[in-house]
Amino acid sequence: MLYVGSADGGSGGDPFDLAQDLGSIFGKILRIDPLGTNSVNGQYGIPADNPFAGAADPAMLAETFAYGVRNPQRFGWDPRYGDMFVADIGQNLVEEISPVTAGANLGWNDWEGSFRYNRGGFSRSISLEGQREGFDVTYPVVEYDHGDALLAGGVAVTGVVVYRGDAIPQLENRMLLGDFPSGEVFHVAADDLPSGGQGSLRRVLFNHGGERKTLLQLIREKNLQQGRRPSTRADLRFGLGPNGRVFLLNKRDGTIRLLVGTPAAGRDTYEFIIRENVSGAFRPVPIGRVRAVAPGAEVRPAYAISGSGAALERFAIDPVEGVLAYIGAGEDREGGPRQYDLAVTAGGGGSPAYDATVTVEVADVNEPAAFPSERLAFELPEDRPGPLAIGIVAASDPERAGPVAYAISGPASERFEIDSATGRLTYVGNGEGLGEGPRNHVLSVVARDATGLSARRWLTVTVTRRNE
Repeated sequence: MLYVGSADGGSGGDPFDLAQDLGSIFGKILRIDPLGTNSVNGQYGIPADNPFAGAADPAMLAETFAYGVRNPQRFGWDPRYGDMFVADIGQNLVEEISPVTAGANLGWNDWEGSFRYNRGGFSRSISLEGQREGFDVTYPVVEYDHGDALLAGGVAVTGVVVYRGDAIPQLENRMLLGDFPSGEVFHVAADDLPSGGQGSLRRVLFNHGGERKTLLQLIREKNLQQGRRPSTRADLRFGLGPNGRVFLLNKRDGTIRLLVGTPAAGRDTYEFIIRENVSGAFRPVPIGRVRAVAPGAEVRPAYAISGSGAALERFAIDPVEGVLAYIGAGEDREGGPRQYDLAVTAGGGGSPAYDATVTVEVADVNEPAAFPSERLAFELPEDRPGPLAIGIVAASDPERAGPVAYAISGPASERFEIDSATGRLTYVGNGEGLGEGPRNHVLSVVARDATGLSARRWLTVTVTRRNE
């Protein structure tokens, strides 16, 4: 499938609310099939599982995969789990990296990152009150503001690379992002993503000639070698190559740089994470790498693990590469250990012996409430005044963390009510006449679990003719 990012159309602050308009192409992430033919013009296809494909309201664009973005600069996918992320450039204050799921509302222009966006007049400011209080908004996992002294001049986020390779040990299982103008590169833990706000970002510096330098410093040095005036900005881009290689590109010195790891001695301890309920029974799931460096040794050491029976049954290590893999059937934090302890030994072939301890933590994965796979559709007989119960919306919490709360919105929401605890949908209007009003009412229904994570589905209520 082909994913396409479309910005909000400019004019500052999206004054026409196009990013939230499901009938507009602006402020969206689109998903199409280049080889298909079922679009309106027959030149491409619309996947059947797109969230708005087949919507009862014909004004909704079936190509839309997610909405509420300002300027989706770059996409990236976690190669291990398939999760999608977008780098979305902010208006005046907040840059963000956000997860993208089918039908997600990323908030713009009601929200800029985790903060309410003040659209009145020409202020283009944010409010510090009520952060992340939106019921059906997908908020950033990473965000930073324009006031940081590290980011001189213009500020704009770019990315996103989730590094699952082992050629750069320092970046294993880290998410890479960057600031486009300054060329600053940052990283966060890919298996323990923050929740925006005031979390920490770690800075990446590059070893060049034994000195730590920023990308912009490398560019300026190259400019001097080229006989050019040193640039004041980098215009950073990330590139991916075969075998997990990561490249840094810029517009200022004509150089493409390949990131490589710095050799390091073996550590005494390692900490890895395995997400709960991930199965390695049919295909091992790599979770990290142990590395022993034996300077001067001609033969690489062989790796082996030891530990309790429960741990040995669940993990295996590549004897040559030192890659630790999960081979169990899945871990449930409610019914099993929260961590496993292993010992790793490397030696043989003339290399000195090396021992390390490895702790593998089972990470809780908070999943949103799950709706049934079938389309939510109900019927309402014409001319029947409310209150009239017409159906029940049912969503379940995969973590069984507690009850699910329901809410509805949309143009037709004044005609309907939903019981927040049971999901019972009730018609409260004065009666629908087929000759006087629409035959279909479209509602947005949101289910929020006890942790505040929410999921949304579209619901259609069809007015049916009564046999009188």
